[in-house]
Amino acid sequence: MSSPVSQHKQREQFMQTVFSLGVKPAAEQTEERSAEVQSFLQHLPDIDQKIKNHARSWPLEAMNQIDLAILRISVYELRTEDTPINVVLNEAIELAKTYGAEKSPSFVNGVLAAIVEEKVTAEEKTHGTADKSKPARRT
Repeated sequence: MSSPVSQHKQREQFMQTVFSLGVKPAAEQTEERSAEVQSFLQHLPDIDQKIKNHARSWPLEAMNQIDLAILRISVYELRTEDTPINVVLNEAIELAKTYGAEKSPSFVNGVLAAIVEEKVTAEEKTHGTADKSKPARRT
């Protein structure tokens, strides 16, 4: 089992990888891709649609690319991992504080909180129970 520090470092490295995928033209992306990156790329159209649905005032092309990379890895983790929602949100906000602009943490938090709210509502409808780990918005 990985320690929380190494999990944070792994998220940080994955965010940097995802950021570089968005910056470099596809022709320049010659490095062999890990299974995680390949899985991420398979989910990317759905991830981007989820972000578009909850950040309607911000087209993906107009978003700060660091914020977009953080949102993408966070939505990916929410979809594919069993990581508690609060951990995903807290990690995203910490990455936004470290790498983003002044307003990045609140932007990332707002978009992810809306995505999580939709996810929890859908789970409640499906299973008839509320997810007790539903977070409050954090700034």
